[in-house]
Amino acid sequence: MLRESYVQVVAELDAFKASGRLPNFTQLAENLRDLDISSATLASIYRQTIQYYVTKNHHLLKRDMPKLCSRYLAGMDVLTISVDTGFSACIVMRRLLEECPIRIQKQAISEMLKEPSAIWEVAEIQEEHRGLANRLEVDVARCNAADLVYSPDAAAHRHDAGLEYEDKLYKYLHEAGISFWTEDSLRSQGSVKTPDAKLQVPIAVNGIVIHWIDSKATFGDEISYRQHLEEQFQKYINRFGSGMTTHGLKNRWSWLCNEPHCLPVSEHSGVTGPSAAWLQCHQGVKRLNLKD
Repeated sequence: MLRESYVQVVAELDAFKASGRLPNFTQLAENLRDLDISSATLASIYRQTIQYYVTKNHHLLKRDMPKLCSRYLAGMDVLTISVDTGFSACIVMRRLLEECPIRIQKQAISEMLKEPSAIWEVAEIQEEHRGLANRLEVDVARCNAADLVYSPDAAAHRHDAGLEYEDKLYKYLHEAGISFWTEDSLRSQGSVKTPDAKLQVPIAVNGIVIHWIDSKATFGDEISYRQHLEEQFQKYINRFGSGMTTHGLKNRWSWLCNEPHCLPVSEHSGVTGPSAAWLQCHQGVKRLNLKD
């Protein structure tokens, strides 16, 4: 994807966030069909932009929670607070549960976010707070339904997607006849920070020696790339040498752009991103060989 296309997509998604409406990614993909972007890619970009905002501004939400909690107790709707602050509904609800007069242990809040009715089991509710408890139970369920990023269902989906694309990577490598150690086998050997696949014999991809491959079930934008480079990839490079990362979304492989200046390239970072030469579709890895 070209940079200008990415900027256009983010602008479209920001309009949904500002209005408080949930995007219809299928319809949006149709509206942006000239960009040839799948609904899964749009959903991933949407989640990432939300996560970046939360990471950057979460301290402001914590600072304002006493005031926001007072507004909620005075009758303001939690989803209105979510839209006004720009934070995902479940993030706002978690902070409200920490701040509200009904005292709930932090570890119990996570349980309540998964099962709203648990409030009657995890909190000691005085008679004057029973109305508030009823409201919180309903609003937790509403927040879960309105949050595509931080709800328990969204977290479970991300976990499952990560496992799915890790399995797909292993399948493709097997079909390509490339021997490798899995993440689990590396950990059994004592490694702590490990990529999804460590190649037993390095391969060459577009003239770059690849010792390892890590699969990400997300869109590969610049911010996430640099975060992964700092938190994960640099450790792999130091231990195993140069490698590559794949970004799989549903039935397509996706990356930020194919312009050399947009993503750090291997001679600078030791990591190469997906290449249209061999990872454009499900058959991509089958073409992996020393002649590529």
